Amino acid sequence: MFVIEFEAAKNKKTKVCVVFPFTNTDVDSGYRLQEAIGLAQAINLEVVYSEAVRLREIRPALYVGKGFLENLRPVIEAEKV
Repeated sequence: MFVIEFEAAKNKKTKVCVVFPFTNTDVDSGYRLQEAIGLAQAINLEVVYSEAVRLREIRPALYVGKGFLENLRPVIEAEKV
């Protein structure tokens, strides 16, 4: 699991995107994603987007592919974070 954090106004919660990368060996990625969301909320973060992402291979530089990160850009802009 990794969390992409964005700076929010001082009196607001910090907005985050929760992304749970999984491989074919993970049997219940939905449950694990919900657990990651719960953990983020437990430390007072505002989850504005979440997704479980299947990995064909782990890329050491980004962990997920560049295409996924490019697809995430409109979400970040739409949430004004």
